[in-house]
Amino acid sequence: MLVVAAGVVGCAYPDYTYVDKVDGASGAGGTGGTGGSGGTGGSGGVAGEGGGGTGATGGTGGTGGTETGGTAGVAGEGGTGGASGAAGTGAIGGTGGEDAGDADVSEDVVEDVSVDVEAEADAPEADVSVDVDADTTETSVDTGPEASDCPTTVENCTNGIDDNCDGKADCADPQCTAGYTCLGIPDGWEGYYAVYDGPSGSAVPNCTSGFPVGGPVLHRNPQGSAAACSTCTCEAPQGVECGSPHIWIGGSPDCAGQGWTLNLPQSGVCYTLAMPSATDGGPPTVPESVEFEPPVPDPNILGSCAASQVSITKDDPSWSRIATSCQHNVLGGGCSAPTACVPKPGSEFTRGICILRAGTWGTCPTPYVNKYTYYQALVDSRTCTDCSCSAPAGAQCEGSVEVDNSPGCGSPEVVLSTLACSNDVTPDTTQYIRKQTTLVSAGSCAASGGVSTGSVEADTSTAYTACCWLPN
Repeated sequence: MLVVAAGVVGCAYPDYTYVDKVDGASGAGGTGGTGGSGGTGGSGGVAGEGGGGTGATGGTGGTGGTETGGTAGVAGEGGTGGASGAAGTGAIGGTGGEDAGDADVSEDVVEDVSVDVEAEADAPEADVSVDVDADTTETSVDTGPEASDCPTTVENCTNGIDDNCDGKADCADPQCTAGYTCLGIPDGWEGYYAVYDGPSGSAVPNCTSGFPVGGPVLHRNPQGSAAACSTCTCEAPQGVECGSPHIWIGGSPDCAGQGWTLNLPQSGVCYTLAMPSATDGGPPTVPESVEFEPPVPDPNILGSCAASQVSITKDDPSWSRIATSCQHNVLGGGCSAPTACVPKPGSEFTRGICILRAGTWGTCPTPYVNKYTYYQALVDSRTCTDCSCSAPAGAQCEGSVEVDNSPGCGSPEVVLSTLACSNDVTPDTTQYIRKQTTLVSAGSCAASGGVSTGSVEADTSTAYTACCWLPN
C-alpha cells in the first residue's frame, strides 16, 4: 500500500516512504487508528507550522494489533517562524502478539516516517500568522496596540490621531464631543474666529490656547455729538456810495413847464450854470426856479461786508461697540469632509465661532446664521457752514444844492436840502450852482451760516461681514 502525507498551507512537505504492510493496515495520521490483526501501529501526527505561535501537538499513536506491537508515534516538530511546537504524544504500545507473528515485521514495517520541517524558533514575530489544522487556514492583521497597551487614555482632539486607541480620532471620539465640533469654511470666507462683542472700553478676552492667533479688531455703532458752531457776524459795510441828487432848473417860477435836469459830477464843486440859447419851442434861457430831491444810495455801488470766521467745537468720534477676534490655526480630524474638528470657544467670546469676509454681504451660509457687520474706520463729517453776509441794507444819504450868483458859490441865493421847489432866484444874475452829497450811514449786512452739519459714520470701505455660530 502507498501512504502519502498531504501538504498543508504554511508547512513543508514530508518525506514519503513506501511500506509493504503485512496483515493489518497502518493507522492514519493524527490520532492513531487501531492496529489490524498483526498490523503495525499508526505513526504520530505531524506538528503544524506555528505562525509565530506554539507548534501543533503531535498525534496519538495507534493501538497495536493483537499480534505485533505498534510503533510509537512521532513527536511533533516546532512551528516554522514561531516557538517550537510541543512534542507529539507518543503512541501507545501495542499489545504483545503471540509467538506466531513474524518478529521481523516490527523492525521493517516502518523504515522512516518523518516530517522535514525547519524549526525557526528564533525568527521575529510576523504581522500575519497562519494557524493550520487538518482542514483550515486563518489569517489575522495587526491593528496596533490593544487598549491595555495604549500609551495614553486621553484623546488629543486636534492632531488627527487616535491617541487613546479606541478606534476614534478627534471629533469622532466621545472625549471631544463636549468641547469640539465639526465646522467648515465656505469658499471666499476666512475662519475660524472666536469673536467677542462688547462695549467699547471693556476688558476683552485674550487669544489663548484653542484660538491663539489675533485677528482683526472691529467696531460697530459709531457715535459723536453734533458740532457746536460759533455765531456768525458781519463787519461794517464798505464801498457804499450815494447816488446823485435830483436837481431841476425850471423856466417858470413854479418848477413847472420846461426846464433842465442837471447832473453835477462831483459833490462840493461849484459849477457855472451855463444856460443854452433859447430856440423856438426850447427851454427858457433864464432860470426862474430850482427843484431838489435828496440823494439815495447808488444801487450799482452797494458795497459789501466782511464775514467772521466760524469756529467749530466737537468731541472725538468713537464706537459704542468693539469686536475682537482670535483665530484657530490647528484643525483636527474625525469629521466628514470638508469640515474639520474645531474647539468650541469659551462663553467670553459672545459671538461664538465666526467666519469673516471683507465687504458687506447678504445671507450667511449655514450653520453660521447670525450675521453682523463691523468696520475698522470712521468717517467724521461733522462741521459748520461758513459764515456769509448779505449786501448792505439801510444805508442813508443826505445832500443839498446851492444856487449862487457869484463865482465860487460864496453867496448862495437858495439852499435846498429836502424835496422842494424854490423860485428865490434872480433870473438875470444866477450863474453858479453846487451840490453836496453825504453818506450818513452805510447800513448793515445780515449774517448767515455757522450751522452744524454732518455726522459720525462708519467707513463702508473698511466693512467686514461676520457670520457666526453660537454653541449651545
